Amino acid sequence: MREELYRLVRSYIDKCNRCGDCRAVCPVFAEEPVETAVARGKLLLAGRLLSGELAPTPKLMERLDKCLLCQRCTFNCAFHLRVDRVVVASRAAMVEAGALPLAKRAVFSLLDEHSGSMGLLCGAGALTAGIWGKRIPEDSGLRLRFPIGGPLDGERIVPRPAARPFRGSAPRLFEVVRPKGRVAFFTGCYINYLAPSIGRDVVSLLNRAGVSVFIPNDQGCCGTPMMASGDFTRALRRMRANLETLSTPEVDAVVVACATCGTTLRDFYPEMLAQLEPDLAERARRVAERTYDITELLTEVVPLPELPSLSKRVRVTYHDSCHLARGLGVRSQPRKLLQSIEGFDLVEMQGSDDCCGGAGAFGFTQRELSVRIGSKKIESIRRTDARLVISGCHGCNLQITEGLTRAKAHVRALHTAQLLEMAFRGDL
Repeated sequence: MREELYRLVRSYIDKCNRCGDCRAVCPVFAEEPVETAVARGKLLLAGRLLSGELAPTPKLMERLDKCLLCQRCTFNCAFHLRVDRVVVASRAAMVEAGALPLAKRAVFSLLDEHSGSMGLLCGAGALTAGIWGKRIPEDSGLRLRFPIGGPLDGERIVPRPAARPFRGSAPRLFEVVRPKGRVAFFTGCYINYLAPSIGRDVVSLLNRAGVSVFIPNDQGCCGTPMMASGDFTRALRRMRANLETLSTPEVDAVVVACATCGTTLRDFYPEMLAQLEPDLAERARRVAERTYDITELLTEVVPLPELPSLSKRVRVTYHDSCHLARGLGVRSQPRKLLQSIEGFDLVEMQGSDDCCGGAGAFGFTQRELSVRIGSKKIESIRRTDARLVISGCHGCNLQITEGLTRAKAHVRALHTAQLLEMAFRGDL
């Protein structure tokens, strides 16, 4: 597959003129100022790996792993080179050579099947949470692990698993009277296995907007965890299965409440499948065209007819996740919703679209580096004196919550849908 991968990304590698503009914006380079940490260095390494000039060694894998895929270099590049695509392709070449760690292989296998093993595992985790973790803070719904070493050390915060997955406990269809349309809700893994309450908030908001919601039971992981780590075999399998599920003509749109799932469905699916699975390219394009983040749909397609007013002022700030802001181009829509509710004082933080350092598996495989990058985001949040920090990415909220807890900052991280529904219920 290495030759095919090289063909996919060679134009990006060849167009790099080594100007070094990427050095000014790369969060990894800011912490580790060596050439292999920055985009132009990684493009050079990836090109030589994919062309066969370099062998897939552990040292090379370590260098390629130190990338957040945040796209800051891409948006600062005169040629708009998709460095994230090149890094992912080079990781795929490493996986082809047998470099996928056992832990990732095990997790991806669980996410790639429909036997219910992941749901059972989460149920067991929920039942035994009192043994392996302690609660922090009381209203966070998160867990602080015991110090067991490695990437799961005593400072790692993980969500409490759901006793029952969202898709296994929610009805398949939430109808409204005289609906303005019907959407398919692509829940993603986080909502399904870890945060069903956010799923219920999303459905409630859509129903408030007059939209009926269909939840396909046979949907699965979007494929990003596998693809970002280079496991293209499983990623493509997930893409094919989800396209089959989401191509139903019975819905007008596909709604996501996960920045990562959204950018995968709308950005990665059509581009990757056009190259690797041409027979699915047209179907991927059609699904991408009708995929919306929840905040896009509620501002541009079916605006909420009535918005609540808060009984007291609440100071909030907003974090632009990489996948939502740069991946989907969704920046103004969440802010418009927040500013439309009387009582929210939205205060912009410095560097609102700077990466928080989470980036999925990066927060585990590059733990120390992830914490250093994230600490800058925490300081920006604290300077706003906000009570709440909002984003449309579950992974970002998890990383930010961990950083806020470490800094002993009394700020709570919420998903945009959570905050909106709390405002409607008067829970603020």
